[in-house]
Amino acid sequence: MAIEKKFLPQLPEFSIRPKNRDLSKTWYIDFKVAGQRLKKYGDINKYHTLDKRLQAAEKLIEELHTEYFKRESLIFKMIRFLENNKGRWRPKTYSTYKSRLFNLVEWLNGREVSSETLIGFFNHLTNSRHKSTYNAHRQLIGHLLKGVGEEEMIMPIARLRNHMTPDRYYQTYQAKRLARLMQERDEELWLFIQFVYYCFIRPNSELRLLRVGDILWEDSKIVVRGEVSKNYKTEYVVIPDAFLPALEHLKHRDPNEWLFPSKRDKSKPIGYNTMYDRHRKLLKELNFGKGYTVYSWKHTGAVSCVKAGISIKELQIQLRHSSLEEVDRYLRQLGVADLRKLRSKFPSITSPKSPQRLHSVS
Repeated sequence: MAIEKKFLPQLPEFSIRPKNRDLSKTWYIDFKVAGQRLKKYGDINKYHTLDKRLQAAEKLIEELHTEYFKRESLIFKMIRFLENNKGRWRPKTYSTYKSRLFNLVEWLNGREVSSETLIGFFNHLTNSRHKSTYNAHRQLIGHLLKGVGEEEMIMPIARLRNHMTPDRYYQTYQAKRLARLMQERDEELWLFIQFVYYCFIRPNSELRLLRVGDILWEDSKIVVRGEVSKNYKTEYVVIPDAFLPALEHLKHRDPNEWLFPSKRDKSKPIGYNTMYDRHRKLLKELNFGKGYTVYSWKHTGAVSCVKAGISIKELQIQLRHSSLEEVDRYLRQLGVADLRKLRSKFPSITSPKSPQRLHSVS
C-alpha cells in the first residue's frame, strides 16, 4: 500500500503460548488489541498430541485473523479502491488524494471508519482547517466510501458553505511592471508567462510538458496532447498574432525537444515548481501581496479578452471550457463581466425630452 504502514489499522499479531509447546500446560492464543492483552483458548487443549494441538492453534489464529480483518476492513477497502483507480488521475492529483486519505488514517490512529469516527474527524477539520480544505476532504472520502458501497456513511457530514476569495489577476499597470522586470532579468520566464497569458495553457500540468513540435506554425496553433491535457483529450489553442513574434526563435529547435527543458538534463522537462519559484521572487521584490501567482496570468488574459470585446464563445474555445456556462462562472468568480454596453446604453428612467419628477405615493 502507498500509505505508510505505521498509520494503517494493524491486525493483531497472534502468538501460540506457551512458547516451549509444553503439552502439560494450558495452551492459548496471545494477542493485543488497543493496548489490551487478550487470550483465546478455543478447543486447542482437548487435543493431547503436539501435531493436533498445533493444528487446532493455527486454525484458531486463522479464525481470529478473519474476525479482526472484517472489523478493520473498511479503511483497507478505501485504500485499495484509491490504489486500484490510481491510473484515472494525474500523479499530482493522485498524490493530493492520497494525502487527504492519509490525514484520515493518521487521525483514526488504528480505529475503524464508522459514522462516529467520521463525525469526529470532520469536527477536527472544522476546528483546524479552512472550509475549502474541509470540503475537499469530504468530497474525496465520500467518493471512496461510494466506491466501496458505503456511501450512506458520509451522508450526515454536510459540506460547509464557503465564500471563495476571487482569483487575482494583474491590473494593466501591474502587468507592465512585471513584464519589464522579466524582460530585463529572466527572458525564459517571460516566454513561459506569455504562453499562460495568450494561450491559457496550464503552467505545471501542461505547459512545462509541451515540446517544440507541439507548435503548429502553419496554422498558428498549439496542440495540447491528451497525455498532458486536464481532461485527457487532445485539444488546440490559437496563437494570437501579438504572441507570434516571441516564438520565431523556436523554429530552429528540434521538434522533439522540451519547450522548457531542465537546465541540468535537457532530456527532462523543467522542474514542477521552477517557474513558480522564479516568478515568486519577482513578486516579492515588487511587494505584491498574497494571491498573485503564475496562474494569475491566465486570469489576466481572460480579463483582457473581455475588455477587448472578444466574444464569449471564442473565449470558451481558447479556455477549453466545456460550455458557455462554465466560462460565465469562471468570469464571475474573477469578478469580471462585459458591462460596457450596460454602462453606456442603459435607458434613462425618465424620457430624455421631458424628465419626469418622481412623486411618492401618498
